[in-house]
Amino acid sequence: MTDFRPAILATNSLLVALSSAAIACRVGRRVFLVRSFSWHDALITLAAISASLFSILQMVSTRFGLGLPNAQVPDGNMGIILKLSMASLLFYFTCNWAVKHSLLLFYATLTIDRYPRLSINIMHAIAFAFGTTCILVTLFQCHPMRKMWDGPEDTDTPGHCINMNDFNYFNSCFMLATDLVLYAMPLAFTWRLHVSRPQRIAVNVLFALGGLVLAASGTRIYFVHEQDTRPDFTYRFAMTMMCAVIENHLAIIVACAPSIKVILLHLFPSLESRFEKLVSKGSGSQEDSEFSIATIGVIDVDMGMCSEAGKLGVMGRPASMRTTTGESGKSERRNARKWWKAPSSWEVNKEEGEGGGGMLEDKGSIAR
Repeated sequence: MTDFRPAILATNSLLVALSSAAIACRVGRRVFLVRSFSWHDALITLAAISASLFSILQMVSTRFGLGLPNAQVPDGNMGIILKLSMASLLFYFTCNWAVKHSLLLFYATLTIDRYPRLSINIMHAIAFAFGTTCILVTLFQCHPMRKMWDGPEDTDTPGHCINMNDFNYFNSCFMLATDLVLYAMPLAFTWRLHVSRPQRIAVNVLFALGGLVLAASGTRIYFVHEQDTRPDFTYRFAMTMMCAVIENHLAIIVACAPSIKVILLHLFPSLESRFEKLVSKGSGSQEDSEFSIATIGVIDVDMGMCSEAGKLGVMGRPASMRTTTGESGKSERRNARKWWKAPSSWEVNKEEGEGGGGMLEDKGSIAR
């Protein structure tokens, strides 16, 4: 076994820098360009903070021997490594919990259909229960708690601990399954959108970047198995947590990728004309072109794929935001803003459009 500590330090430093830049782009766009900060933005910010603290604790642990084989770690350092590992797991699960809820809250802005909404609510419940359970198990895996950092094999400390190998198997497999569903959901939501093929590919590729997160999550299962069959805590756990670090930071970067594009377009306006040609390419008639851009604009306005929806000719409300005469009362009750819900980007832009010459016009004929 080789010294894994340089890889831990380099990987964590790079990922903290990248995710910090990504969240800075998202927060900067939402605050200064869109002038709206929603709950999913707050949660992804919490996730970024948790992921950074997780990485910092991993890097600090290398000072005491994390990343080295057990035989090369002084006995007096094991207690410190176990305490730091416990703390880092708490931030890992908090980050994972926040990312899932942030994405689900954003998905809720893409659709008002009954069954997609129901699936989002079910995933909210599963993510909340799973995240809470993981945090509680991490805290109370041993009774008394000090037996965890004294070591389950220490007979001098009375008490007992649960089988963490079994928990890690369940945790890793269940997390991979929920991530698979989570990153597949937007593909299902946008599958029947009336958009041109290039636009559909662009949207699906954006969400398919979540496959990188799934790959890291799947690799973590392999190292959990290695720790179970060939135990060497300080070395195997370091490799497992390396996968967890990559998984967390990649999830944050993927969630902020559209905002990164917005900031690039804002800083380099010449790129905007090229992007406009790419988005409008392949549209059929003028009516299809307006509808396609308007539909995709809902995703662009809220996620930030375009710097300003109005600049790309977003002319109408998307079909998901319009109602027929018979559904108007029901839709108004459904879409009424709750006291706890932050304003969406659509609402901000709509108000600006109404006050500034109608940047966003209501073209019901396009929807029909």
